[in-house]
Amino acid sequence: MNFILNKKLFLKAMLTVFGAAGLICAQQLVDGWSLTLDNSRNVSMMSVTNPKTYLNIEDEININLNNQGIPISGTVNFKDGVNRDLKQGEVSYYWEVFNGQHALWDYLATLGKLVTINPQTESIPTYFLGKMTKVVTKTNVELFGKLGISPEASDSYILQIDGASGGPVHFEKYAVTIIQQVK
Repeated sequence: MNFILNKKLFLKAMLTVFGAAGLICAQQLVDGWSLTLDNSRNVSMMSVTNPKTYLNIEDEININLNNQGIPISGTVNFKDGVNRDLKQGEVSYYWEVFNGQHALWDYLATLGKLVTINPQTESIPTYFLGKMTKVVTKTNVELFGKLGISPEASDSYILQIDGASGGPVHFEKYAVTIIQQVK
């Protein structure tokens, strides 16, 4: 579909800028999420309106992000007008179910705000450790989490995935084709 081919153009066309209390904010629409940007063009909040859920009682879900793009809190607005804060587990759940990280990464890619390395040909920089990272495996599985070094082997790493059970995901450098982080 042409929408996917013209994503950059669509994102630019959807930009609406407004002033509030001396700050410039903007909103973008990416993959069903409305992204709220601060005056530095960092994504500070992401919202999904009329989400398709099991009970279908939610009107809007808002997720607040820190400066690394990690969800830290959120609210849910119900169709009956009731609003409440989300628990951290709910924030992680909605973020995962509605592919918030993918939408954020797609937006950052259009701005050229991602650093990409190929671990087959480049060493993983130490400054990548402890930060939100996208890992793409040779089987094209995409994982998001905080990158760490595994104590098991020299070319072994771990990915701490928010909300995942069973501990961090262990992976070998040779099994990964792309490692990305926000600049």
